[in-house]
Amino acid sequence: MVGRSIRCGELLDKSKLRARTWLVLLLAVLVCVPLVRAEPDANLTSNWSVESWRSAYGYHNGYPLQVASNWQSFTQSGTAPRFMKDTVYAALFSDLGAIDRHIEGSYSQNLWLGHPFTAGIYQQVSVEPDTPYAAKSWMLSVYRTSASQTHDRIWKQVGIDPYGGTDPSSPNVIWGEANGRDVSYVDVRAAAVARSS
Repeated sequence: MVGRSIRCGELLDKSKLRARTWLVLLLAVLVCVPLVRAEPDANLTSNWSVESWRSAYGYHNGYPLQVASNWQSFTQSGTAPRFMKDTVYAALFSDLGAIDRHIEGSYSQNLWLGHPFTAGIYQQVSVEPDTPYAAKSWMLSVYRTSASQTHDRIWKQVGIDPYGGTDPSSPNVIWGEANGRDVSYVDVRAAAVARSS
């Protein structure tokens, strides 16, 4: 959250554009995002509810650091946060009263660090050029403790790069409205029309 924001969203990668366009979904904090066409039940993301996980990429005090399967982590600025299942985070900090938090399913993606950073996760999916797409995510942030609500310290966003880039700093990324609400789930969204190169 460098100074103020954690970003998430969807991005497209021009280098991977061939006969079709690709979208990449970037997400931050807890719950995952379905990427959909104009039809309501057309979810294009894989493992959008983060029920399956890749092998641990490291450990923190003996607890596995993991990113959900089919998702890639990114750190735009600051020190890379620790990515882990919400249930693992809750176990790690159970003596401080941490609990696992997810809206549905058994898990959610958690990222945390005691220093400012801008980071998240993304996924690239196949799309039709010149077609509108939308993404949304229910996200939760807790600044220091859930006992108090400290709004506007952690910002959450979803974004789409209609050209396929995976760089969250790209000017092509269309970011949805940032939300800084603390200790409550917020619905963050973005929409864009996929473009071919």
